[in-house]
Amino acid sequence: MINRREMYEMCLRSGGIVVRKYWLGLWYGNKKTKSCLWGFLIILLLFIICSIGTIVTKSMELGIVVIFLGVFTFVFWLSLSFGEIELGLENLTDGENKEKETENIKSHHSDKYTKKVKNDLERYGKKQVEQLFQKYKVKKYNKPVMVDSSKKYRINQCPAYIWSEKDFLYLLLLEREPRRIAIELSKLSVITYERGVICNPSEEYVIFKDPSMKRLVYSEFLPTYHKERRNYIGMYTKNLYVLNHDIKFTNTSASNLFQVCPLDFQIEDPKIEKMGKYWKEGYRCNLLWKDGVYSIEQYKKKVQEYLKELAESNLSDYQFQEELLRLIQYSFITNEYAQYYLEWRKNKEKKKSHNKG
Repeated sequence: MINRREMYEMCLRSGGIVVRKYWLGLWYGNKKTKSCLWGFLIILLLFIICSIGTIVTKSMELGIVVIFLGVFTFVFWLSLSFGEIELGLENLTDGENKEKETENIKSHHSDKYTKKVKNDLERYGKKQVEQLFQKYKVKKYNKPVMVDSSKKYRINQCPAYIWSEKDFLYLLLLEREPRRIAIELSKLSVITYERGVICNPSEEYVIFKDPSMKRLVYSEFLPTYHKERRNYIGMYTKNLYVLNHDIKFTNTSASNLFQVCPLDFQIEDPKIEKMGKYWKEGYRCNLLWKDGVYSIEQYKKKVQEYLKELAESNLSDYQFQEELLRLIQYSFITNEYAQYYLEWRKNKEKKKSHNKG
């Protein structure tokens, strides 16, 4: 189900998150976190040095030391805690003693600099957010998301918390002044997909650019940017999930959005509409898996469901094989899956012919 390229990309993303958390913990963690991480780094360096020494000297005693250091390093890594670097609301620090952070933005049209702008997110410490939860009656089951934009509610690139209660869906927006909006669930029917929105990453989500533990809590939900060429022009694009045809969420917020608001998902794209029913279902499932809405097991189950439906359809054998080839071409399924359902269909047809006879 997962081709080598997708598995490679998954490993890179996972490794990148671990390295980023380790680096931030090394420089911004508390004393306990820093001492553990620096200790691990020192032991790892000793392991590397001793390994090289063993290869050069071929010493049995040094080899035993290397084995001991290797086991100890591995166990030490498994027991590591990144302290306040772990993502989540519980890791937001209190804002009472926060530093006053400002940044200079150089004007492209003048040698002067604009006034220093304070990062509004720095006001949302752990206590402040807990107080907001009480004030706005946020339910215990809530999920963080990033709202990319909304014309109706005048939202622009804002972190938020989403939850539902009784007949309403709620969003608590962490803007300059916190704001809660409520939407009747009866008015929500579908989540749509906006693909290939042209953007400039350097001008978006500026307040999340510099390293900060508070920003790290929300930067997990920044959009994934794709570099493309259209009409021989290089550009960046992003994909968005749209609620009620107005409130647009980043693709990294999709999993939390669907958990709180499990609506039907539709892709309203003229190019995709021209494709066949089963190709569209394959595209839809693959998309939701890549954006974390489906786990790998859920993805496999969904793929098996639409492949079984395809195999049981009234399509001719030629049409059936053509559909499978298109699914393989776009890496929605593997050759092994295609071969399995080819045999499954043949066996079913044989049983039908036998029963008729």
